[in-house]
Amino acid sequence: MSRLSKIQLIALFGVLLFTSCRKKPKYPDTPVISFKSFQVYQNGEGARLTIEFTDGNGDIGLKQSDTLAPYSSGSKYYYNLYLEYYEQVNGEMKKIDLMIPFYYRTPYIEQEGKDKSMKGELAVDIVPYYYDFSSPRDTFEYSIQIVDRALNESNVVYTGKILKP
Repeated sequence: MSRLSKIQLIALFGVLLFTSCRKKPKYPDTPVISFKSFQVYQNGEGARLTIEFTDGNGDIGLKQSDTLAPYSSGSKYYYNLYLEYYEQVNGEMKKIDLMIPFYYRTPYIEQEGKDKSMKGELAVDIVPYYYDFSSPRDTFEYSIQIVDRALNESNVVYTGKILKP
């Protein structure tokens, strides 16, 4: 083996060793979210909301079988992603209570291995996405919050102001 290929082999081994020994970042057990994007579909009939999240114990999402307490139907925790609707009134965003809330059950994300902490993105299709077309106000936004399986509630983030189409 030539001197150069031995050096390359040692360097490759060193890189592999370094990256395999690197510890995953430690995140708090309570989910932390940040807003990434809100994209209205071309046909205007829906939108995709994307958030980024971290969770230290990796218990994001619900299984289809999660229907017993505390995840039972009618319970606050039947859903794990909550959107609230706001409209701009006299320059300030005001929460508007809707007859049908925008709450979602996001799928369980299975983590393997000993370290369950995770970082990722969560995208939700909002079909149809809501804005009050009869309202004279032209600006709205959503607030977003998630809850993990241990019932830890994340911080609340906002989409930012969105103009009605």
